[in-house]
Amino acid sequence: MSIFIKRFSTRQEISTAVILICLFFLLLIFWFWKMPTIVLTNLVGLFVMIMLICIGIFISEFFRKIDLKQNLENDKYESNYEKKFANYLKRKNVRYNLHPKLKVKGKTGKIICTPDFYLPEFEVYVEIWGKIDDNKYKEDSKLKKETYKNNQIEYVDLYPKNFENLDWDFTMKIFEIFKERQGIQRHWR
Repeated sequence: MSIFIKRFSTRQEISTAVILICLFFLLLIFWFWKMPTIVLTNLVGLFVMIMLICIGIFISEFFRKIDLKQNLENDKYESNYEKKFANYLKRKNVRYNLHPKLKVKGKTGKIICTPDFYLPEFEVYVEIWGKIDDNKYKEDSKLKKETYKNNQIEYVDLYPKNFENLDWDFTMKIFEIFKERQGIQRHWR
């Protein structure tokens, strides 16, 4: 649940660089302040440890953003909806795999499905059903949904109408999956 809150929170978070600068200045203040040596040594050790953690977070987020940018530029999207969704994931700083190969049991044995996205941090697949007017597409989508259900694969399905308010719709759908994982039942009054 915490990864959900961290990735989809709308509040602005303080940059790691700002935290590093503040900790550096606090370290300088304590360094020049008249304190017993043992206390000063412990404080310096604590601040150095916190700074190292912040530096690690800063570096990992930096490389994460580079990875997301490369994904967005190198991927081949089958529709504008996929590209819009990839842009949304990039803005939210969420890693994804585009068109992963998924081996599942089908009616005729093992088959390979290719969902539109896989979100490894959430362990969930995303299907975008963009051609809802096409009858063959509807049949294929029903078969794909059945396959996911029979193999107990968690997925979020998005339709063109969901892109009008993508942030809300996707967040609520993935939140429902998290509630199911934790066994939280919806109680209506």
